[in-house]
Amino acid sequence: MNPIDRERWRERIRSAGLRSTAPRVAVLGCLEAADGPMSHAEICEALRAQAFDRAPLYRNLVDLADAGLLVRRDLGDHVWRFELRREAPEH
Repeated sequence: MNPIDRERWRERIRSAGLRSTAPRVAVLGCLEAADGPMSHAEICEALRAQAFDRAPLYRNLVDLADAGLLVRRDLGDHVWRFELRREAPEH
């Protein structure tokens, strides 16, 4: 993720009333690059090189969803998947 994208995510996190932390920025960057919704396990695997703990990553996913930055979906298999909440296009 380039520095401009990283700063954009930091600002969106702060605007949602959350602290901007490295795991939260990494999660948003990961989901931005994803082809579709991702499970907690898939996100952990994608961010494995950054050595974030699984439990805090899950709490961050829930916090980001509760703040309106992510959408949480159950596709019928009882596994939550997360994706970015896309902003409505401006007219």
